[in-house]
Amino acid sequence: MPKWKAHYDGARKYLPEWETEFPWLQKDDKEGAICKLCRKSLRCKKFIILQHSKSSGHIIKETATNSCKSVAFFMKKSTNEDEALKKAELQLAASISCHCSISSIDHIGEIIQQYSKGSVLEKLKMHRTKCSRLISEVLSVELKNELRDDLEGKKYSILMDETTDISSEKKVCLCIKYFSEKHLCVEDQFLGLVSVTAMQCKLYYTNLI
Repeated sequence: MPKWKAHYDGARKYLPEWETEFPWLQKDDKEGAICKLCRKSLRCKKFIILQHSKSSGHIIKETATNSCKSVAFFMKKSTNEDEALKKAELQLAASISCHCSISSIDHIGEIIQQYSKGSVLEKLKMHRTKCSRLISEVLSVELKNELRDDLEGKKYSILMDETTDISSEKKVCLCIKYFSEKHLCVEDQFLGLVSVTAMQCKLYYTNLI
């Protein structure tokens, strides 16, 4: 390389406006340019920087970086609107579990979203998979905790009844009856279904304990 060209290239200065076009570019300690993704020093020449941006190694690292969410995204606090939407989803899931089949939520959720423009429910996304998980993993757990607290230190009766499902698997339905001081009345609550191998009283007792 001629001396004049080396002197010319060495006299080039880093331009801060390059960072607008190349966000991964920054100035190094020696007045040169450096790629933050590749940790590679570059000459202060836009053509060189542009060539580097098109290299396969840089493209792979830039794609991986853009696909990752920042820590701020995961630390973002939920807004009042988010909380209201969560409450609406839980209330809707509870209503579905009490009054109709879970498959109906696919259509009901779309109708609610369609006619709720401008409200919190416009962002409602509820189908049978999400509804089932809310019932089994959120509502069910909370209801069992409330039942346990209401039953603590009190007498109760266990009601059992056997049945065979469509797959010929034997199950025992468990319910509990007790006086609730919280609601000031006698409560009948469903506890769950327990699979058994045979319809025998000893097996009922073993599975129950």
